[in-house]
Amino acid sequence: MKYSISLFILITLINVVNAQSSVDKGRIQLKLARGIFMGKMINSYDFGTQGAVLNGGTNNFGAFQNRLTLHYNTHKNVSLGIDFLGHTLVGDSANYNSGGLGVVAQYYIVNKPKMNVYFEANMGGLGANWRNKDEAEPASLDGRGSYNSFSIGLNKYFGNVLGLYVQTGYMGQGIRVDTFTHNGNIEEYFGNIKAEDVKYLMRGGYANIGLTIKLRNKSPKSE
Repeated sequence: MKYSISLFILITLINVVNAQSSVDKGRIQLKLARGIFMGKMINSYDFGTQGAVLNGGTNNFGAFQNRLTLHYNTHKNVSLGIDFLGHTLVGDSANYNSGGLGVVAQYYIVNKPKMNVYFEANMGGLGANWRNKDEAEPASLDGRGSYNSFSIGLNKYFGNVLGLYVQTGYMGQGIRVDTFTHNGNIEEYFGNIKAEDVKYLMRGGYANIGLTIKLRNKSPKSE
């Protein structure tokens, strides 16, 4: 009898703990965010008025960030998903746009009924484009590369479906130019440097704020 009561109390406590999580196994979530990405851009070549010069410098940059992620909770405290990433930078002489597709993993450090705190890691591939604003001599650089990011975030839910989240972390992007287009023609060289040898490394911090939508309210029982 004593052991039966103890077992009953233990099972009850486990069920209470499981019931007090904001996400659990089988949960599907869609997250949409807007933010900023700021840091340093390291150029393998510096492009001045005299053409391309080897061993370029470092420039500060700031870009708007758009992000859409789709998560599936494989465990109460773990989710895996797909990451869609975009950046837009409007400069004085040129505009920059990039788009990426990758994978995302989250681990929930705190998992309360109406909020959770998580650690997130992302990695994927991306395409990028730089386009100048000179209508008399239009030129653009197109490239491909990869990105990775690590962050910490907080989800706050206001019901069974909707919530808001904030997130901040580090991101790195490595990009290699594939094509240089000048006056509508594809050129092999950018100044005196072969276009495909041009590389950029962008790294820095980012911050997002966005909307969380629970697409699946009823999930399988957590393990």
